[in-house]
Amino acid sequence: MSDLIFTASVCLALAACAIAPIFVLINSIRAYRQTATGRGRKVLKAVLALLIWVLLSFGLFFMTFVYVYANAHRPNLNEPPALSSALTYLGLTVVYALAGFGLAYWMRRGAQADIPKLP
Repeated sequence: MSDLIFTASVCLALAACAIAPIFVLINSIRAYRQTATGRGRKVLKAVLALLIWVLLSFGLFFMTFVYVYANAHRPNLNEPPALSSALTYLGLTVVYALAGFGLAYWMRRGAQADIPKLP
């Protein structure tokens, strides 16, 4: 059971790792094109969001290596890995995905905040 949860977590992490930066880039390009002033701030915000995403990615994949190493070196390899560690990794993956889509929302919110409202 824990192997299935871990495999699903890794698939979710890889999907979030691929999709969230694309959303960040699309929203930052949209924000850049929609505003005439403050473009430097938009670029800085996009670079900051991508830097945060890279740091989160390194952290999550470091935890992947820790999980795999701990399971490969457990005392009795005939027993399945502990379910609690797989659920912990699943929780980290959910936080990782939510953080990525939160960054994309942050960029989208910035793009929509600069659109002038007609009276």
